[in-house]
Amino acid sequence: MGKFPFLKILLLNFIEKKGEITGYDFLKYCKEEGITASPGTVYPQLNALTKDGILTKKIDGRRNVYFLTQKGKDFLKEIQMKKEGFKNLMSKLGIVMENPNAFIPANVKKRFKTFFYSLHSVNWKKKSDVEDFLKELRKLEDEIGRWLNEWESDKG
Repeated sequence: MGKFPFLKILLLNFIEKKGEITGYDFLKYCKEEGITASPGTVYPQLNALTKDGILTKKIDGRRNVYFLTQKGKDFLKEIQMKKEGFKNLMSKLGIVMENPNAFIPANVKKRFKTFFYSLHSVNWKKKSDVEDFLKELRKLEDEIGRWLNEWESDKG
């Protein structure tokens, strides 16, 4: 199914909330919310989601009306659970990182934030995304290693 960018997730959540939609309904919603979307991005996503079995389409006169399939409901629930898990992890990390009693150097905090943002956006089916993620992981490892070396020098 590939990467699910923000707009596609928003689309699925909108369909779940409304029960059924047309592409025009979603475009109107995006305009009202100030979200950049065009027919050239929305309709191909609706078609791809239908092809993948996430949505089903009913033709009503000249309108195509889209619904979530059971597979789509399950898929959206899985995405929402992963998102909540990620938010919880980020919250816990944020609590630890902002805790005045937990000494974490500013440069390590900054590298952790960058690492988690890259983790959230990686497309595991795209080699270049995975390679970029590994670079961020190595940078985090290097930053922690530098801090550990400094700590051991100060200690000794």
